[in-house]
Amino acid sequence: MVLRLYEDMVAGRISEANFNLMLDKTQAEQA
Repeated sequence: MVLRLYEDMVAGRISEANFNLMLDKTQAEQA
């Protein structure tokens, strides 16, 4: 999941701010 988000950010599909927001949400769900 995180890897896919990162790939989207690198490819320019999502902004870095969106990436960080989604990463925080993903980590909160896994905790």
